Amino acid sequence: GSLRRGITATEVTDMLTTWISKGGRHIDTAHFYQNQRAVGAALASVGKIVSREKLFITTKVPGPIGYERAKAMVRDEMLPQLGTEYLDLLLIHWPCLTGFDVRS
Repeated sequence: GSLRRGITATEVTDMLTTWISKGGRHIDTAHFYQNQRAVGAALASVGKIVSREKLFITTKVPGPIGYERAKAMVRDEMLPQLGTEYLDLLLIHWPCLTGFDVRS
């Protein structure tokens, strides 16, 4: 995963750019990680080196938020922040009520 704890958005971007330039092809992020813009910056910086089709991008929506809210979150937040038109895998992060307030 690319959970950001104690590192800056610039560091996330730099690390992912290095990872991809050295052959990494799977990126794992999530709404909870709050770093999808930094991941998107890395994707933009390597776009001329590695085509989007060669990358496998996984992200996660908080759960349970329901189908319509998840679809809107992907369309309106995640895809624009990541700077991509599609995801390869979308997961439900913590598909339970404990520990996450779905009303906010």
